[in-house]
Amino acid sequence: DFDRRVVEYLLAEFQKAEGKDLSDMSQAMQRVKEAAERCKIDLSTLTTANVNLPYIFESKTLDIDITRDQFDRMTEDLVKKTLSIMEKTLQDGKLSPLEIDEVIFVGGSTRIPAVVKAVEEFMGKKTLQNLNPDEVVAMGAAVQAGILGNEYLKTPREEVDAGNLVLLDVTSLTLGFETVGDLMAPVIPRNTTIPTRNSKIFTTHYDNQRVVRGKILQGEERTASKNVPLGMLVLDNIHSASKGVPRIEVTFDIDANGIINATARDLGTGIMRSVTIERPEGLND
Repeated sequence: DFDRRVVEYLLAEFQKAEGKDLSDMSQAMQRVKEAAERCKIDLSTLTTANVNLPYIFESKTLDIDITRDQFDRMTEDLVKKTLSIMEKTLQDGKLSPLEIDEVIFVGGSTRIPAVVKAVEEFMGKKTLQNLNPDEVVAMGAAVQAGILGNEYLKTPREEVDAGNLVLLDVTSLTLGFETVGDLMAPVIPRNTTIPTRNSKIFTTHYDNQRVVRGKILQGEERTASKNVPLGMLVLDNIHSASKGVPRIEVTFDIDANGIINATARDLGTGIMRSVTIERPEGLND
């Protein structure tokens, strides 16, 4: 997202100066995207960065200076979004910034000075700067591997029994079922520890309805179409009855590997249908 803001600025400035839109030129866009990323990286240590791309279009050269202040204004809303995510995460964990011991950055964009400043002000403490944000995920994975392998985690001062440490994986987003009116009915709330299983009862929408179908959804929006569809669950051969009479039990079962097994069962007849969703995109992000 940060790179895209720089790209948009460069394209707008070039079009203003030369009257040419580069956005539909694939080779030119590739050069602009690479230059935007370099510019972002440079502005983490410099107050001004220059983007110079000779012959970007025919004999024209894209030559533009971007200051850190300009970059900060371009991306101010992205920094605020970062803080809103942190605030929501703390609320989910029922914690305050004062209860957090250390703040570790993950990902190269956390080197952006405006991000560092905003996070430190929000948390009320300095962030750890002695860890490479490009490597901390791999380091954490190594620690988890040691725990799973029942190894001992050692530091210069202490030895920690890995058997007393447990990593709990959770659903990062709510899983729900599509209902009438483009609505999503939550079945498994976000931040639920997995493996987990939960059921909800649904019914028919009109008289003598023989089929119930709905999307399995992932997201936090009440409107179904605004969430991410993971699969479709269909239950047919429902016993004919007035609307609202059949009781359809929809169950989501998520195993330790994040695989979802969704079932729909007519409680009146026992007829059941199921679908398995393996490694849905974003489930553990």
